[in-house]
Amino acid sequence: MSNKKFCRAALVFAISALSASQVPAVGFSAGDSKVNIYGFAKLNMIHDVDNRLGTYATLGAIDLDSVDSVTGHTQFDASHSRLGVRTDTETKHGNVTSVIEGDFNTPGGAGPFRLRHAYLQFNGIMAGQNWTNFGTFVGNTPTLDHLGQPGQGAMLRQPQLRYTTGGLSVALEQGGAWRGGVAGSANVAIQPVAKESLPDLTLRYQAVLSGAQIGASAVVRQLEYFDQVTNEEESAFGWGVNLEASAPVTDILTVRGSLTAGDGMGGYQYLNPASPAYVDLSGDVETIESIGGTLGLSAKAGVGTLNLGYGLSTADLDDAVRAGALVGDANDTFESIYLNYMWSPVQGIRYGIETGLHSRETQAGEKGDAVRLQAQLMYSF
Repeated sequence: MSNKKFCRAALVFAISALSASQVPAVGFSAGDSKVNIYGFAKLNMIHDVDNRLGTYATLGAIDLDSVDSVTGHTQFDASHSRLGVRTDTETKHGNVTSVIEGDFNTPGGAGPFRLRHAYLQFNGIMAGQNWTNFGTFVGNTPTLDHLGQPGQGAMLRQPQLRYTTGGLSVALEQGGAWRGGVAGSANVAIQPVAKESLPDLTLRYQAVLSGAQIGASAVVRQLEYFDQVTNEEESAFGWGVNLEASAPVTDILTVRGSLTAGDGMGGYQYLNPASPAYVDLSGDVETIESIGGTLGLSAKAGVGTLNLGYGLSTADLDDAVRAGALVGDANDTFESIYLNYMWSPVQGIRYGIETGLHSRETQAGEKGDAVRLQAQLMYSF
């Protein structure tokens, strides 16, 4: 059976199976609290034309053109399915909201249950694990791929304390290895161990302006290491900015885009191919510049929406390679192009098909690319 016939048959079978397994949403009262159980069941059917990229498109796994790849991989995966519980309790001082949410999206997609969100919200204060305050989803074009376009912000969750008033939010967030720590040094006399003395500071502003949604974010962070040989500490400050917008061009066409840039921002830029900083030969911490961007179009077509999205994430690794902290086969650029169609025949059910073209390039100039075909069925409650 050809790959095309196989994917078509799998899609028809999965649509039938999912349509027969709908479950109702659950909401009830417990004392003074309203409780809502929510989530979705999702099946991804993936065919990697080239080498296997995992349950979502892992661009670092793309084989370079100089490598003989094992091509043609098909996988079915349901580990992105999600379950959450939200409570809302009215008090004389205002509403108290709590959220606990998880899924099974661990490496390999085999579980166990993984914590996504766990936070408490009251009078503008949010405490717990939630999406980072850096970036929004305003500039992101919808994709079937779980993580989507390289170069965007707001793709990870971390513990934080946040205050929001109107469209402005400020937060202190967990720093360090979660967003990438200080890389090593070629100087064997230096034994750097990354450490975090200060949390990261993030700010975000969101608004609607003349029908367009806009967002602007910034992050400031300390990048630090302890030298086990000299018992000395070295540090530098990193920063990053993110600008996003989404605007309807016509009744059927919407354009979206984002720009993320900084020096030492690390993982605050999604799929940043570099650590935020490295230790040079003299023992100083040097930050790594990076930039990313996304652009996308969404058009209503028939019973659904047609989406075309592009993403780029790149970092300047030349100085780090010259200093010996990184080698020339380190990735410095990731790119993706997505074309998909999504439609919803009834409330709660969404179908989708997608083609993704992904590529990576190393600091030495070697390149590789991969094509992924994906179909998806999801029931949300």
